[in-house]
Amino acid sequence: MGIASNTSVWRTIGAQRNSIVTNAQEAASTSSGRYSNPTCPVSERSGVSNPDILAQHSIPLVVNLTTVGETFQDQINTQFIYTSNAFYTGQGTYLGNPTVSDIFGSNTTNVANDVKNNLANYAAKVSAASNSTMSAANLLALFKIQYDSVFENPAPIAEMLGWDMQQQIGSGKFICKIFDTARMSEHTTGESTPGYTTLPSDATDAWWASWINSATRVNFCLVGTAAMMPRDMGGVVDTNLMVYGTANVRVVDGSVFQFQVCSHLMSTLYTVARCRYCQG
Repeated sequence: MGIASNTSVWRTIGAQRNSIVTNAQEAASTSSGRYSNPTCPVSERSGVSNPDILAQHSIPLVVNLTTVGETFQDQINTQFIYTSNAFYTGQGTYLGNPTVSDIFGSNTTNVANDVKNNLANYAAKVSAASNSTMSAANLLALFKIQYDSVFENPAPIAEMLGWDMQQQIGSGKFICKIFDTARMSEHTTGESTPGYTTLPSDATDAWWASWINSATRVNFCLVGTAAMMPRDMGGVVDTNLMVYGTANVRVVDGSVFQFQVCSHLMSTLYTVARCRYCQG
């Protein structure tokens, strides 16, 4: 199968879902979002995907790219709410970027060793969940990069697999410590979510885990559904954002990120768009 070239883009607009076709004179750059890209212009509907999936829907194969959508990642979000006895004006948002040593303190080395010893196991689990579309060896290489960003070159906490719960518990305790410490404690009147009845100050890790399992949700800041990586590592686009196996189809949105890079992706997305603009 040779290199595929795009000649037009079909899309629907408006409440009436009217269809229009736009001819692609040189190239097509898609920015349909991290959810849409795996199932719309880059993947199944265009025949660029896993042939087994396409066959189920009688869609002709154009490019055999089995890893479209397979490196999906999202963040974990667990909410703590405190009430205040103070009156604030102006900007009400405060931001903290704790590192792993801030969260785990003197236990950081033990946590790091535990995570490192489990990386291969994590990779095997994720590979199995993808029906081996992503190999355990490639996933292990990616997890090692994430491990280094947390433990070797400390960056604000990122989450991965089995240590998700460990990190969530540690972060939760860290938040409680902040609000129980002067001078912050002087400006709060108590914890309303989860509240001390639900999660008392002496709660065990098992108690914490039970609450987190009931309260945590995804953060809707997903990445990776059309990751910019080598094709043999599960990548969908190259360093020029070009979809592998195509001559003129690019992806310019958050689906190209290989990892979670920050809590909010907008500024990084602007950088991606700017780089694409500079490429012409």
